[in-house]
Amino acid sequence: MSGRGRKLEDIPDEDWDLAVDRHATIKSLAAYKPIPKDVLQTACQKLGISRSRIYDLVARHRANGGGTSAIANRRSGPKMGSARLSKDVEELVGASIERVYSRRQKPRIADLCLDIETDCHARGLKPPSRWAVEARIAKLDQARILAQREGVKIAGDKYRPVGAPFTMTRPLEWVQTDHAVADVMLVDGVFRRSICRPLVTLFIDVFTRIVLGWYVSFEAPSRTSLGMALLHAVFPKDNYLRNLGVDVDVPGYGLPEVLSLDNAKAHLSPDFLRGCQQFGIERHLRPIKKPWFGGHIERLIGTTMGAVHLIPGSTYSNIAEKKEYDSEDTACMTIGEFEKWLAIQISLYHNRKHSALGVTPLTAWADAASSRRMGMELPDEQQFALHFLPSERRKVRREGIKFNNIFYQHGGAQAFVGGSDRKQKIKYNPRDMSTIYLQNDAGEHLAVGFKDLTRPPITKHELDIARDALLERGRASVNEDRLFEMVNLRRDHIGECVAKTKKARRQATRITQALSEGRSVAEKAQPRQECPTAPKTSPSSLHGPRADPDDISPLEVEFDE
Repeated sequence: MSGRGRKLEDIPDEDWDLAVDRHATIKSLAAYKPIPKDVLQTACQKLGISRSRIYDLVARHRANGGGTSAIANRRSGPKMGSARLSKDVEELVGASIERVYSRRQKPRIADLCLDIETDCHARGLKPPSRWAVEARIAKLDQARILAQREGVKIAGDKYRPVGAPFTMTRPLEWVQTDHAVADVMLVDGVFRRSICRPLVTLFIDVFTRIVLGWYVSFEAPSRTSLGMALLHAVFPKDNYLRNLGVDVDVPGYGLPEVLSLDNAKAHLSPDFLRGCQQFGIERHLRPIKKPWFGGHIERLIGTTMGAVHLIPGSTYSNIAEKKEYDSEDTACMTIGEFEKWLAIQISLYHNRKHSALGVTPLTAWADAASSRRMGMELPDEQQFALHFLPSERRKVRREGIKFNNIFYQHGGAQAFVGGSDRKQKIKYNPRDMSTIYLQNDAGEHLAVGFKDLTRPPITKHELDIARDALLERGRASVNEDRLFEMVNLRRDHIGECVAKTKKARRQATRITQALSEGRSVAEKAQPRQECPTAPKTSPSSLHGPRADPDDISPLEVEFDE
């Protein structure tokens, strides 16, 4: 029989070893035409086989290109791949596979065999073995079977052919972003007790794999966290890193040409889209339930979050990894200290050779920067920050602007009184509600502060809690004085409870960080002229000197211990 097309792995070891021993002799005999009698006799004695067997092996050797497999022994039995079941049983097996096995309930092979045996018994046929059933399943289109049993997406993820590589030609051409909750517990900055896990927002440049920007908070993914991370990505980070107290090189910055995001609600905001369009950034929404379109940022998050497990207080990815490790008792980092660790970790990532690049991300960015003026034409930082703040519309009255049950007033806003009755667009920073920004028809923003200058800075989070508390008490309307009274009462209450409950400590730290970051954005967003009635802000900024959320607390007066 011909050895052509026979797989080497299908030949048993003993048959293969015998063929290897015979090969040199058979090969030398195949060179004779005809084979001399004395040579043939010597070969028969050497191999211990008959003359007819020698002639058979030589013929197979000549017919099949002289390979060792051509002279390997063939076992008796049916030809590989041939069907031994009757036509009726074959049809019955095929029908059962389609009817029973290819269902979303994912029946077992044992269930399928039982169904086949039942049908065979009813028709007086001999049922096939389990091996025969499995062999017939293996011959089918596995992508189709998997799609029928587990869904098209899972089948596509496993069997979809890899298309053209996702390649870019220049830095900032395609930037991906996403959020992730870090697997580590952080502590508050007052009592150093466990609070919760932080949210990390990251931006990566696909061409150089440089991390352009990041942001850490205790909030759920929102326009605020996205906007703050984008602000961090677009502008240089020298002052920011200096204020963190780390001497590392994070050179990436600039306006993305395309910003690729998932379909989270915060990313679908019309204001966010307009902000991107204002500065020439194309917003790209990745297809739903197709994570491979965000593969670069997903891998970065995996790398960065994997390193988190080395920090005391790590929650690990699952219970099996965590075992008896107590994350809350071992937690040691505040949010500011975690941010410093993250900057160092990102710098470490930048200095490691990237398998897809062949060089480090830092080298890739430096090479691109030497041939292209990157980040030289950056927008005004104040205006950029304003375009990514959330917005609503309110009417401007003589007594001021009422927003979230608080009155705001500024002399320049009076120009909007008595004109059109339509509501004007205002923007606000959820982290510092002491100032709102009134936008005129030319798109310029006027900073409008509290009408009552004695009011303290406050976050949107605090306002919402205070308003809900008043409504629960049955008040038909929310009074501004009562609103701030509730905020102060709540701060006093948090001060009393902060040493007792994790929830209160988390809220206290969230408010502290929010006010600190809010003052930073307010400073960036202030117009160059001083607002006479706007509350004074600290000389902090996101990228310049800024207050450390671990060192200050809006609650320190209330619960100083």
